[in-house]
Amino acid sequence: MKFKYEDPLEKGYVKTKCTKRLLSKVLNRKFYWHDKVEVYYKESFGQVTPYRVKYEEDIFLVHVSENNLMRLVCTILLPLAFLWNLSSVKETWKSYTDLFNQKQKGKYRVDFISSEAKVRELKEILGIGERG
Repeated sequence: MKFKYEDPLEKGYVKTKCTKRLLSKVLNRKFYWHDKVEVYYKESFGQVTPYRVKYEEDIFLVHVSENNLMRLVCTILLPLAFLWNLSSVKETWKSYTDLFNQKQKGKYRVDFISSEAKVRELKEILGIGERG
């Protein structure tokens, strides 16, 4: 079964701006210098998400992938990686090319934030209005 990326914007999510430092505080999770973080928000009532998770409340999606600086570092170090792993050149090349098509190949992480307390905290910090 081949992976097919479904854009959250097409599914009714809204992309919001949020810093890695803020998300680290809210989620108690460390984001590194090479992480590119995209945050999506959707208000909903009892719908099924494109990721097949049923939820009753608002939800945040956090997509984490590698940023452009990491791609540059990997490009610079690619010849060394080939020399280091002469026996597995195919695997090294595949890992390298996956950096440039992460979403199309499914090589990224998705975090669901559906805890009522965390969603409320993020909404307050990001200035997203309350319902009603």
